[in-house]
Amino acid sequence: MINKVNENETNMIYDNLITHVQGLIEMVDVETGDESVKYAQKKVKDILVQLSEKIREEYSSLKRNTEWKRFTIALYGETNAGKSTVIEILRLLLKEETKQQEQEEFKKIEKRYHISEENFNAIRKIIMDSDQEIKTIQERIAQQKIISDMEIGDKREEVERLYKEVQHKKKIRSRSSFFKRCLYFFKNDPLKAKWKESRKEYICLQEKYEKIVNDLNNKIFDIRKNRNKAIAKENVMKEHCKKLQKFEDGRIIGDGSTDFTRSNKIYSFKIETMEFDLIDVPGIEGNEESVQGTILEAVQKAHVVFYVTRKPAAPQKGDGQEGILEKIKRHLGAQTEVWTIFNQSIINPIRFERELVDEDELKSLDNMHKVIENQLGKEHYRGEIILSAYPAFLGEAECLIPGSSNITRKRKFMEKYSREDLLNLTKLRDFVKLLGQEIVNNWQEKIIISNYNKAIDTLSVAVEKINLIQVQEYKPLVEKLIKTTRDSRNQIDNSFDTLKYNLQMVKSDIVETFRSNVRNEIYVKIDEDIDNDTFEYYLKESIEMRKDKLQNDFMEKTQNHLEDFRDELNEISRKTEKYMQDILGDAGKCSKENGIDIDLSIDIDNGIDTWGAVVSIIGGVTLLLSATNPWGLILGGIAVVVGFIKSLRGLFQHSYRREQQRKTADNNIRKISCSIEENIEKNLHRLYPDLKRKMELVKAEISKPVEVIKYIEDKLEKTRKELIQITWSIKGGE
Repeated sequence: MINKVNENETNMIYDNLITHVQGLIEMVDVETGDESVKYAQKKVKDILVQLSEKIREEYSSLKRNTEWKRFTIALYGETNAGKSTVIEILRLLLKEETKQQEQEEFKKIEKRYHISEENFNAIRKIIMDSDQEIKTIQERIAQQKIISDMEIGDKREEVERLYKEVQHKKKIRSRSSFFKRCLYFFKNDPLKAKWKESRKEYICLQEKYEKIVNDLNNKIFDIRKNRNKAIAKENVMKEHCKKLQKFEDGRIIGDGSTDFTRSNKIYSFKIETMEFDLIDVPGIEGNEESVQGTILEAVQKAHVVFYVTRKPAAPQKGDGQEGILEKIKRHLGAQTEVWTIFNQSIINPIRFERELVDEDELKSLDNMHKVIENQLGKEHYRGEIILSAYPAFLGEAECLIPGSSNITRKRKFMEKYSREDLLNLTKLRDFVKLLGQEIVNNWQEKIIISNYNKAIDTLSVAVEKINLIQVQEYKPLVEKLIKTTRDSRNQIDNSFDTLKYNLQMVKSDIVETFRSNVRNEIYVKIDEDIDNDTFEYYLKESIEMRKDKLQNDFMEKTQNHLEDFRDELNEISRKTEKYMQDILGDAGKCSKENGIDIDLSIDIDNGIDTWGAVVSIIGGVTLLLSATNPWGLILGGIAVVVGFIKSLRGLFQHSYRREQQRKTADNNIRKISCSIEENIEKNLHRLYPDLKRKMELVKAEISKPVEVIKYIEDKLEKTRKELIQITWSIKGGE
């Protein structure tokens, strides 16, 4: 199936995928009267719309960037890993056309302006020799200054001393007589003569050293004149060298700055009859936002990717942000063939006195293999290539600017090794062989497989995206919400059972209180030895009075319990809603982009009007005691007893009458209490089903968020399965 795939067929993958996703969107967008379903449908639709837009973006990007005619390799990695150096040495070794053109231009400029390393060195020698001569002369001047300062200083002191002596002697003579002064005038003064001779020597000594310094300064002047001429020549040569910069070998090699390579640079190569392109990709750890599109374009165009690194250690995951390892997965996940180039950094020829990689580095590279393979898959990751590009580049470079650091380093390497030695020591010869025999070989098939894989990867990403939303968010969310709902429903059931129990206790308490109070009151009257008519009157009065009290007590206590029940329902609903929101908050902290934005509010009023239930139950209480007119039992029962007592009035004493009155009271109180209890029970049992139905509405209201989430999860699962089916159908049902 793979070898039959062409550009048009690959494009159809995207067309079919977009059409199918659009169909799913339309499927969930049907009209419904259920607000909760409407809400869930909107969430599914939002997710699928985002997915569809993403697929369209991927489709457009791949359609724009996918290369079908030329086999393309992207050199991908961190800044300063040596991607450009690898490309540059390959340009030199494989005689890349633009490289040859650049070298020709370089040599033309060299010849035109007589630029050479020898001329440059000769000029530099003149300048350096001049600097040394000037330095030597300046040192002689400094020495002469020290000597002259000492000699001239001594002579100056002598002159000053003699002068002082002459002046002193002159002062003494000025005090002598006129005759003596006249004799002194005509007489020679040896002291004065000595002073004059010393002063003459002082002046001669100054002139002598001035001449020496002037002669030395004139030499410096002449030397500087020649030096300036050399510098002028050097500057002219440097200006000419600037014309060489855009043609020199190694021009594309970065300077270590993160933004040196800002755009994709493509270089075309040929090994025997096999043509291919290399793309120099910007560094992935720099200001990636500014080059994100550039990096994506390169990896989408490439059929093979070389991940270039100077570190034998495995790329690291990010700490709180996307690390290099995650970037590799994101950028290269769709690639069918990925290699790692470990570019050993070597700038000193002494380094080649030992193996290119040591034992520790080999272990690190083995670990790197496992880590990257785990990220990309065994079918995509091919292994590591070990080389050292820079020394090989120095060995092959012919067009280097005189005076540059590259030409200095080249000299050091070439003093120790030949060009062929460097190619072998750096493993560049092996790398070129690998390129021709394995990587570029069968390039037509690799183009098809690579582009096919990228197309299918979009489907896989879509499936993975949905699966990720399901597994990490919706499924756990459903489970948590189901548990929360189940717990809340159980709490409601328990509250209802508690309510029933409490109402039963209210019923028992008020009937027992009624029974006890009426009995106590009538017994007090019976003990007063009342007649039967009076007994009948008091019994009726006590029952009538206690009837109202019973009704009021029942209504008050029942209302209190129902209010408690209402509060419990509201509290359960409130806590359930809050807990659901907490669950959703935890699930959606990093997932807003995935469509997690579910309204979990619970409207208790939509489930049960508790006050209405209270009114219904309490309203039934007013009918409780009159439903079957239990008070008629009292009248009938008393009349029978009283008639029986009157017929035996003469046969029994007062104590017997009191006993019979008590029996009659107990009998009537018992009967009416039972009747009251039965009627309360009947009314309660009539009300319980209605209350329970309304409770089920509360449960249903609490369960709505679960149903919404389940609906979304089910639709996503269906979408995921259908996308998988599309994938398999595109692959030919393999």
